[in-house]
Amino acid sequence: MQHLSLSSILLIIMKKGTKEFDPDRLVPLKKEILEFCDKVLAKWKAEPETNSRNIVAMTAVKTSVFWTDEESLKAIWGEILKWTFELMYKNAIVQAKEENSEWSPVLEKLEKKKKDQTHLNQISGIRIKKKI
Repeated sequence: MQHLSLSSILLIIMKKGTKEFDPDRLVPLKKEILEFCDKVLAKWKAEPETNSRNIVAMTAVKTSVFWTDEESLKAIWGEILKWTFELMYKNAIVQAKEENSEWSPVLEKLEKKKKDQTHLNQISGIRIKKKI
């Protein structure tokens, strides 16, 4: 198995021709999610006494995935992955601050710009709704 660099992974999941993250390009298929569940269950079943509650919970997750349609799974896992990347980004900012990294202020500026843009988008959405 070939290991990819972080920059290679980011290029794969970015929208073509833009710098925008596209979680749909990374969303696993139902079959892959079920295989993941089976892999985790096999790992936990090696120590059933320690992992009994986890085994029950993962079995419930696997069952819900099994009965959920592909489009719904795509939407759900797209949101999970988007949230995961946001958490990783926020953790990188905190870690950079704690380590007094040179790039910490850059990340803070990017985060502020992102929040400002989100706020502007929300205001624009409110204006559009009022016109309707």
